[in-house]
Amino acid sequence: MQVATPWQWQFPPCSKWIPKNGRMRRDQALKIIEEAEEVMKAQRAGDPLYAMELMDVIHACETALREVPEDTLDSIKRATIRKNEERGYYE
Repeated sequence: MQVATPWQWQFPPCSKWIPKNGRMRRDQALKIIEEAEEVMKAQRAGDPLYAMELMDVIHACETALREVPEDTLDSIKRATIRKNEERGYYE
């Protein structure tokens, strides 16, 4: 079994973008898709900014996660690892 590390933020908050309702949630989900599209463009072009675009995806996802009560993120992370482990994603 994979050992979960405690949840921790990688980026500072972007308070004005943290979803507070369904519309903002949708907008942030679209931002995640936009960032993922930038990853696709960077990897196709062999762009050295590929890793930076991947980080932007993580940052956009973190922004979306900031609406979730922080004291629940450890258990959600552990549940996600368990789910992926059951699917055989880890070595």
